[in-house]
Amino acid sequence: MKKSILILASVAAMILVGCKEPPYIVSPGVNDPDHPLIPDSVPTVLDPDPSPDPDSIQIPEGTIDVYEAVKIAKGLASGAVTKEEYYIKGWVNGFNEDQRAKTDFAKYGNDFVYISARQDNLTDKLFYCYRIMGPNGKKLPDYETIVIGDFIVIKCKITNYSGIYESSGSCWAILSTNEHFNEVF
Repeated sequence: MKKSILILASVAAMILVGCKEPPYIVSPGVNDPDHPLIPDSVPTVLDPDPSPDPDSIQIPEGTIDVYEAVKIAKGLASGAVTKEEYYIKGWVNGFNEDQRAKTDFAKYGNDFVYISARQDNLTDKLFYCYRIMGPNGKKLPDYETIVIGDFIVIKCKITNYSGIYESSGSCWAILSTNEHFNEVF
């Protein structure tokens, strides 16, 4: 009987001492929220530097890059449009092939272009040039007028269309490093 009481007492002691958990995890590492090495918020990941502008193109004063355009669009409510037009510079990254296939290019002369701030496309931030046309709204004559790898400057208003950062209304390519673009316009 004495043995049973000792065993019961030792089990009770183990339960009382062994099951006490701290209010937060203490190990591994420092998990104290008041510790000076723990940041107050999630660190901000910086965008890589934009690729340098080509020397062969005269960029208008006040032109912003794709990172700045995306930042402006992120600040807008879904469906909202900026009051002012912006000049935005970037490198042609790709095309919206689904929209290209649906639209009668010969009739409308516009294209659906993605631009990025980096020539090497090592960024996940893209700006969508929805129905881009040539300078002053002129029709694009063919698909070779804007091609992947071109550096272009566009003029447009900015919108956040359900999380897609894009141009709103008229979107004009006003400058390009593409020789064919410069011959046509």
